[in-house]
Amino acid sequence: KKSERSSGRKLFSSLSAAEIASKSYQSDSRLLAIWSAFEGLLPTPPENAKSRISHFEGLITPCVAIDYIPRMFSDFKHDCQILNKRELSEFICTNYGSDDDLSAFIKVFYDEEEKKRKFCELISGSRLLLSRAMELNKIANSPKALHHTYTSHVRRVRWQINRIYRERNAIVHKASSTRVSHNLSEHAYSYFRSVILALESVYRKYEVVHTEASFDLIKYLFESQRKKLIELSSNISDENDSRNGRD
Repeated sequence: KKSERSSGRKLFSSLSAAEIASKSYQSDSRLLAIWSAFEGLLPTPPENAKSRISHFEGLITPCVAIDYIPRMFSDFKHDCQILNKRELSEFICTNYGSDDDLSAFIKVFYDEEEKKRKFCELISGSRLLLSRAMELNKIANSPKALHHTYTSHVRRVRWQINRIYRERNAIVHKASSTRVSHNLSEHAYSYFRSVILALESVYRKYEVVHTEASFDLIKYLFESQRKKLIELSSNISDENDSRNGRD
């Protein structure tokens, strides 16, 4: 009970700092406030930690990256519905199930080419959506492309977190910032939102209340996901090498 109350206080304090960040018009102040929100919520670095930023990055990245691929499909579905909701809903319901179910929508990318062509006709009014459909089709049907997309995103997130931390240090210790402080503060706020959503998801699925246990579980799920993608990509590559060898 005591540890639950402590977790609750940390979460409330962190959300208060994030609220301050959201109301700040100065990018420097916004970045400092959102980083304070991170440090108030994330577990304290252990004594044997390589560095503070490596510790924090190791906790933030899994929260941001773990649902990246499903989110790509979810965002795409949302944008398709803006363009042609009625006909798209009819198409999904007729062929794959409930339109409210993301997994039903994703089935179109694994279906026969004729169904894919009909789907593309429904979004043909947007070249951008057609381009995204081609990208998602490649991700859905190529483990190697899926692994590349996922790992590239993870690298970008890690890079951005380190940039955010360096910018924060420059503001605190040198009273100076760079021209990218506005963009970095926006990234920081987005990442903080992902952390909160990841904690919420873990609580909803596994009923984990304590923040430290939640972060441990998210990190474990993230590493398991990465290992599966690596194995899947490696197995496909081995099969292709084997076929080429026989040819």
